[in-house]
Formats: sequence, C-alpha cells, structure tokens
Amino acid sequence: MKPTIAIKPLLFISILLCFTSLYSCLKSTEPGLPDKVLKVLNETGFNRIELTKTIAEFIDYPDELKLSGAYYLISNMDRQYYVDFDVKDTLGNIYSIDPMSFGSESTFLAYWKKLDTLSGGLKFKARTFVLDTDTVESSILVSRINRILDTLTNPYLDRYPIDIIFECALPYRIANEAIENWQNILLQEYPLLFDHTDKLGPDSMISLIDSFVEANFRFDGRFVKQSSIQPLRQLIMNKAGSHEDLAQLKVKMLRTAGIPAVMDYVPYLADSVNGFHWASAMQEDLSFKPLVNKNMQFLFRENNLRIPKIYRRVYTIQPRSLFRTKETQFFTPPFLGHYDYLDVTEEYFSVVHNSMSATSSDSIIYLAVYNDSMWKAIDYAVVENYIGSFKNIRPALMYKPAVFKNDSIILLN
Repeated sequence: MKPTIAIKPLLFISILLCFTSLYSCLKSTEPGLPDKVLKVLNETGFNRIELTKTIAEFIDYPDELKLSGAYYLISNMDRQYYVDFDVKDTLGNIYSIDPMSFGSESTFLAYWKKLDTLSGGLKFKARTFVLDTDTVESSILVSRINRILDTLTNPYLDRYPIDIIFECALPYRIANEAIENWQNILLQEYPLLFDHTDKLGPDSMISLIDSFVEANFRFDGRFVKQSSIQPLRQLIMNKAGSHEDLAQLKVKMLRTAGIPAVMDYVPYLADSVNGFHWASAMQEDLSFKPLVNKNMQFLFRENNLRIPKIYRRVYTIQPRSLFRTKETQFFTPPFLGHYDYLDVTEEYFSVVHNSMSATSSDSIIYLAVYNDSMWKAIDYAVVENYIGSFKNIRPALMYKPAVFKNDSIILLN
C-alpha cells in the first residue's frame, strides 16, 4: 500500500502562492491572455490552478499552436458541465435501477413499463451539475492537446483546417458525460487499432473504427433508460450500451486517431419512443459521414417520418443559442437550452420553415412531437408579434405548438 502523503500547511500555502504568482504573470504577459480565457479564469475558483497549469505547460513553446489549443479549450469551457440524474416518480420517490441486473432487454423493459405505470410516470430529474471549470484536471487537457496536435505531423491529417481540428477533434468532452481520460484508456486497451493512424488515410481510418465498434459492441435496450452515459471502462467490459454510449465511443476513438468527429442526435423520434444518437466523422473532402448501424439506416430515408430534427452537439460556444441567451433561472424543456448545439437537419433531409401562433404572454413557444405516449418539445422559436417562426423542420410530420410551464409541456391547440 502506498503511504498517504500529507501536505504541510506552509508547503500548501507556498504551492498556492506559486500558482497565484504564475497566474498573475500570465495575466500581465504582453500581449496578454485572450479576454475569453481571462473571463473563465476570473470566474473559476480553486481549480484555476489546473487551468493555469495547462497554459503554463505551453506558454514557452516555440510553436504557438499548442498554446492556442489550450486557449481554445479554456475559453469555451464556460458553462460546460456534467449532470447526474435521479429516476423519480410523481411523488418524488427515487428509484435505483441497475439495467445489468436483468437477464435480458425484454425483462428489463417490461419491468420499467410496469413500474412506470404503477408510479404514475417515471422521469429523469437532475440531481447535481458539476462544472468543468471546477473539476477538470490539467493532465486531461494537456494530454488531449499533445495527442491531437502531434497527430498533425501525419501527412494524411494535415488537410483538415486547424479551426476544424480545434472544434471537432481537440475537445475532451463529447456531450454531458462525466470527464475521464478516455484517450489514454483507448490507447491502452486498443494499441493495435491506433497503430494504423500513421498508415491509413482518414477515410480508411473512419471505416476501420466504425467496423471495429460494430463488430465488438452491440446495442442493448437495457441501457436506454440509464440515468447517465456509461464510463468508458464499464462500456468496454459490457461490450454493450445505448445508441448514445456507442456513438460516444466512436467519436472518442476517432478523435484519439486525430480525426474530427461529432455526435449527431434526434432528441425524440416522432410517433415512436426515445431518441437516437450516432457519430459523424469528417472525411477527406471535409464532409461529415454519418456512422449509423445498418439496422437503423431506414430512419434516414426521405419518406420515413420518424426524424423531426437533427442536432449536432458541439463544444464551441454558440452565442445566439437559447442556452447562451436565456437567463440561468429560465427553465426550458429537456435539451433545448441546456448546452451548445447546431441544427443540422438540412444536412440530412429536405426542410421547410413554418410559423405558428402564440398568445400575448408567450415569449418562447416550442414545437412538439408525440413520443412515448406524450408530447415532447424538439424545437423552439422566439415569439414576435404573436408568431413563432420555426426553421429547418421536416414537412409532413405531425407537430403541435406548445409552451413550457411548471416543468410540463402544454399544447396551444
């Protein structure tokens, strides 16, 4: 057993003063830290030490690209977070449910349906929000920066513009999962897979990773109702997960190989249940290729009316999004206004714009589809002159306008 190391008070104070001094030096360096980086540092508590250490790691590099990578990650870290959920019924009772304690997907889903009926309806309620600025470790940021920017020496990868590398390959976060050093885990678990990074072009590497995940991992409906994304080592052990688990795995593998990748998703499928997530990888021609399991590709036919909207989870701040423009205390339906994303429906389907009426008291209205026996919001519009204008929606689906009050969707007509 390793001995426990106790830091003496004077030594602790010395360490703290050292980093405080370093932060002051960084702050005063000409031409100085970017304003967005300073803003995040000024709003961060004790964990400022970890962010400062990250900058200090690259401050004297002759090549400023890695320092720019550190600035990018920190400046866009504002309001990035991990959320932990409880499963609650209408009376506020909490249920602890382990999907793997059930022998099959069908037995678990039957149990969930029975419990949902008897309890008056189960919902996922956020228990804790953990900000990245308060918890992220310098080692995770530094390893991401070193790994992804060192891969640029690969002649196959230098075709990607650096802004795309920063936005879609560098980030340590995929969605709102708990932070972990997934890059190091993957390199330890699958070294032979990543040995191909220097030998194959991006398109071949994308196909290799997609095929590897499809061959070694499977979708399991027992994980659809879990309250959080599986930690990577747990997913590797189970060899099974939800669509989001598997999508995140592909994105993490692709980013570890230096390939820009993102997670696209449908929050709620129309006239169906649940939603759907998948990875999209940027090919050599700079277009995104959806990596969708063959059993789910039917959803993307133009005549299939299950997908109302498609969004892309992004790390880069979207200043015009509902998440960034709303007041913090202003509640919104699940996902709409909870993080940064892009509307990419038009990349997949033909779309139209539609306007719907609102009342004089409505500042925002929502577009809802029928999912899992209830109406759920999949888009929002700011009301102007009693009208909410929705953009890039698929025609021929059944939509209803709605408002969000008392934690519930209320249809307008």
